[in-house]
Amino acid sequence: MSNIILDKIIWEKRKTLVIRVNFENEVIAKAPYFLSKKLVMEFAESKREWIEKKKAENLIALEKTPKFEFREGAVYRVFDKEYRLEYRDDLARDFETDEANFSIKISRRAAEKVGEAKIIKAWHKEIARRELSEI
Repeated sequence: MSNIILDKIIWEKRKTLVIRVNFENEVIAKAPYFLSKKLVMEFAESKREWIEKKKAENLIALEKTPKFEFREGAVYRVFDKEYRLEYRDDLARDFETDEANFSIKISRRAAEKVGEAKIIKAWHKEIARRELSEI
């Protein structure tokens, strides 16, 4: 068996040692300043089974995560509503929401300039703010 590879060790003013596996499957340790690297590595090795389990869970979750498609007619679901994507040349803003037709209209100019992912993220935030303010 090979040793557990820690992608990063973060030394902090803390009392506890923490091992975390993030969604990119990086293994990150947060350790107190007084702990040696050897002890951090030994601790990570003792948690090998848990680390491997978390990495496997992340891979399964990634496979189940729907991929966004940036194409005309793609459907985005937000708060149990489905919106269809439309590209437009005549928009003053980067995007507009057409609630009557359940569509999100994205400016082609903005899509080329900043990318659809950033525009969709901003649109999601706007929808969330509006929906949550009505609660």
